[in-house]
Amino acid sequence: MPKLPSLDDLAHFQKVMDKGSFAAAARELGLPKSTLSKSIARLETDLGVRLIERTTRSLRPTEIGRIVSAHSRDMVEAFQAARLAAAAVIEGPSGRLRVSCPQGLLENLVDEVILTFLQTYPKVEVELLVQGRPVDLITDNVDIALRARTQMEAGASFVTRRLGLSRGILVAAPALLRTAPDLRDLRDIAELPALVLPGEEGDWRMVDQTGAVSTVRVAPRLVTSNMETLRRAAVRGLGVAQLPEHFCAREIAAGELERILPDLTTHVGTIYAVYSRETARAPALRAFIDHLVLEFQTLSGPA
Repeated sequence: MPKLPSLDDLAHFQKVMDKGSFAAAARELGLPKSTLSKSIARLETDLGVRLIERTTRSLRPTEIGRIVSAHSRDMVEAFQAARLAAAAVIEGPSGRLRVSCPQGLLENLVDEVILTFLQTYPKVEVELLVQGRPVDLITDNVDIALRARTQMEAGASFVTRRLGLSRGILVAAPALLRTAPDLRDLRDIAELPALVLPGEEGDWRMVDQTGAVSTVRVAPRLVTSNMETLRRAAVRGLGVAQLPEHFCAREIAAGELERILPDLTTHVGTIYAVYSRETARAPALRAFIDHLVLEFQTLSGPA
């Protein structure tokens, strides 16, 4: 009768299956490749079957290996969740979180959320990655990604959690507006220089409170993917910018920027978090998600 296998060995096998190579799995587990190889060999001995066919260049699971992986995945996840939960009860959430966030969500919103989280959970470390592109949770080794889009994505391997809403508004410096023609509707914006993100060099589409859509062709003076540069250029009177409302709230309150055509906004987007099902039960990540939900209700209103 086969020997009852070690849950650690099963977890190591599952990681190899997920990563597709011993080297990638060993890096993520923080183990020498030789230790991981011995763990898989021990599991094969305990079960009395070969789980993986190995060559010098590749590996592939055997038919029995695929069956064992399918049946052991939930067991391994439950074991890891139990171990993490026990540690969390004793010590509280701990460890490092890699968090990805687009720059447009960072200032006046996510940065404050992260700072209060670090104050609340002193044993958790956060590595904040401010990205100008969508990240892949696996390839970029990110625990949780924050995104703002008009449509939330869906997938079998990750979880999405709705946090709040985001919308863009039109702003310009008072000095620019003093010399501008009277702005009565969106078409009048065409007379002013525009500060735009890549891909928005043509038409700007705005929505009024009834849902009616207006479009204007803008004349870009500055095109950049850096939201901070757009905001600073707008404050200096270099043009009209379309910015997230939270991102320019301080400048509006200080009188450095004025909102133009306040009845118009961009299409409302959803701010949400994306994280892997595999790590969803980790205490530090669970605490961060709960903190996000609570803080976003305070900062940007309920989702």
